[in-house]
Amino acid sequence: MKKNIIRKHNEIIQACYRLTSSELRLIYSCISKIDYEQLIDEENIFAINVHDYAKTFNLPLTNARRDLKKAVARIWEQDITIKKGAKNGSDIKVRWLSSISVPDEKDRYKDDTVEIRFSPQIIPYLTNLKEQGNFTLYKLEHLSDLKSTYSIRLYEIMKKIQKISPQSIQISDLREMFCLNNKYPRMKDFKGSVLDKAVGEINKSTDIKISYENQKRGKSIIGFKFTIKENKLSLENKPGKKYLSESEILKMAQLSKFTGYSWPKLYLKLESQGYTFERKHKY
Repeated sequence: MKKNIIRKHNEIIQACYRLTSSELRLIYSCISKIDYEQLIDEENIFAINVHDYAKTFNLPLTNARRDLKKAVARIWEQDITIKKGAKNGSDIKVRWLSSISVPDEKDRYKDDTVEIRFSPQIIPYLTNLKEQGNFTLYKLEHLSDLKSTYSIRLYEIMKKIQKISPQSIQISDLREMFCLNNKYPRMKDFKGSVLDKAVGEINKSTDIKISYENQKRGKSIIGFKFTIKENKLSLENKPGKKYLSESEILKMAQLSKFTGYSWPKLYLKLESQGYTFERKHKY
């Protein structure tokens, strides 16, 4: 997948939806194909090839084909509740998709590709984000080793608040975003099956490292104060990839061998040497 940046309006980050990890991967893979300033509508078709999907998420081809088939068939029935808050009107519930193509097992070529169209109600939260602002972005590849749906959801919530970390989130808000309803009512179960498991996966496999403190009212835990830092160890352990932070890019620019390089030329040179960047310096 050539385009691998996921950009979503923050109302989608904070929304309530319950998708499996395979369904999240499918939806997010399609979102990563939308350019920063691109305008899309319900006629735009997004195709995901099973070979690309398998490579992106480190899956055997057989498993990738199985997961994609299940995901595209099931996600057709799934909705998302976008929380508007008291000041902005009622919450809205919309479908993710307006159409899907279910792979035909008799056609080997079609069997390797799934196609979807986003619903007209969800499109405004995925397109023309440069004009809107209020969005979060991250690389699709950082989701590649996250197995739990809660890990994927917590990761993007943490990316949203990373710049203002440490930041507090009430447990009621987390439960709502995860669509837990009455599941895991005991704090011990919530931490063991949802929060701590997700934090562990994120810290092991992504570009950020999360820690949190309990926030209490009396003896009851009412929320968590999250601190998010860059996870250099995880980035360095990614095979075949060399990541540079903004400060490291600035240090590179000061090296004598790059004297006289413009910013565009410097980035092209570094990319040719196998480097990739979380964020490029403005020039």
